[in-house]
Amino acid sequence: MEQINFKKKVNFWELASFAKAKNFDNEILLRQAFNKGFLIDEKKILLEKFIDHFRDKKDIKSQLYQDVFASFIIGNKFDKTFLEFGATNGLDLSNTFMLESSFGWKGVLSEPSPQWHTSLKVNRKNSNIITKCIWTESNKKLDFFESDAGELSTLSDYLENDIKSMPGNTRLRKKSGKLIKVETISLNDVIKNYFQNKAPSYISIDTEGSEFEILNFFDFKKFKPVLFTIEHNFTKSQIEIDNLMISKNYIRVFREITAFDAWYVLKDVYNELIR
Repeated sequence: MEQINFKKKVNFWELASFAKAKNFDNEILLRQAFNKGFLIDEKKILLEKFIDHFRDKKDIKSQLYQDVFASFIIGNKFDKTFLEFGATNGLDLSNTFMLESSFGWKGVLSEPSPQWHTSLKVNRKNSNIITKCIWTESNKKLDFFESDAGELSTLSDYLENDIKSMPGNTRLRKKSGKLIKVETISLNDVIKNYFQNKAPSYISIDTEGSEFEILNFFDFKKFKPVLFTIEHNFTKSQIEIDNLMISKNYIRVFREITAFDAWYVLKDVYNELIR
């Protein structure tokens, strides 16, 4: 077995990128990094259990193992249901493709940027697809910047949201694109209309800046997803998201090794996991 010579602490994004580029087994890579003391987190027991869960996991598409983590947390204990937004083409960098294709999960994909709609429908024929923009409320018309760097498209109010934390993203986003109008739907209405008013077990959120505002209007009293993975890109909204989710009875896990993402598990579920 090839041994990797780690020179510094690593996170999930770095490991996943290396494994993909070198066609290296993810479980072996993670275990080596963990055993050699280069993959470190305060929730050590949970991390070791998570690494064990990688066995026989193929076709991982996510940037930093969000799909594997969802499988690990949900298992067979909860409904295998998901909501992912923005979904882009539903394949590259998808947090739910593996769950659907390999483990029979069912769910909904949301993507407001028209440049992705054709490929999304081709790649994810078994998912419900929403082309409206998930926002704080429904039936609004908002300005949306459809960037030629497709994954970075966002509502125009958030065009420079990450200019301090990830200026390269901002420059690439703004380099070329066009302004369009999109119709909105609230997260509450998505669950009401597409999940028969029952929260999906897993929600993946990547909207390039509007994540906190959407969650701040979400009915946490009525709906209790088991797991959220939320992109923050190291912006000031990371603190706002953190405070909100903790106040709603969620535990943030793997803070130091999930890079630009934040992962939140329902507190009761987390407590069961670490027993």
